[in-house]
Amino acid sequence: LAAFMCLGRYSDLCRLRFDSGYFEVHAWGIRFFLDKRKPDQQYKGQWIDVARNEMAAVAFDGFSAVDELLAARVALGSVGPILRRVIVSPRQGRILAPPFFPPDHLPLKFRGLPMNASRELLQAHLQECLVSQCGLDAATAKRYTTQGIRAGAATTLVKHRIPEQRIKDLAGVTSEDWLVTYDRVDLERRLEGSHGFGFDC
Repeated sequence: LAAFMCLGRYSDLCRLRFDSGYFEVHAWGIRFFLDKRKPDQQYKGQWIDVARNEMAAVAFDGFSAVDELLAARVALGSVGPILRRVIVSPRQGRILAPPFFPPDHLPLKFRGLPMNASRELLQAHLQECLVSQCGLDAATAKRYTTQGIRAGAATTLVKHRIPEQRIKDLAGVTSEDWLVTYDRVDLERRLEGSHGFGFDC
């Protein structure tokens, strides 16, 4: 959900944190701070705003992205990375890792770093959810990658006619042809051109 709302790459997700200074709650929604992003060559960082949308909540039976992310924050103890590592134990099953690398037995350069889930674990979880929550068969779900979340978010914003520059700002890109690559143009939009003629071709 955070990847979708922030049009995030995997590297972006690894920098999203619930810690003070990285996450803020406002009446209008929530904010995440990315201290580094791929095109951010000056290391200024970027705030990403996620708005409350009452109309969307009505349309989706009360679902609120902001409320879901706030609930995740509480579940994760309001500290550490969003993309928390999950440890698989033969005796205990899946265990949520501590928010940061334990400092005592690791080299100094690793101490205090966020315990992020691997890209492979995130992708496997996405595919599991597509089967259990969305009803896809396992073979179809296997075709989806974490990059698809970013493409789906970009496509959704284009369909809602959000200005291209705003989408690129949110996605953290500067390339002119980025949307051409990421926007998955569906049949309805592909037919818009001929519908515009106003008669049956």
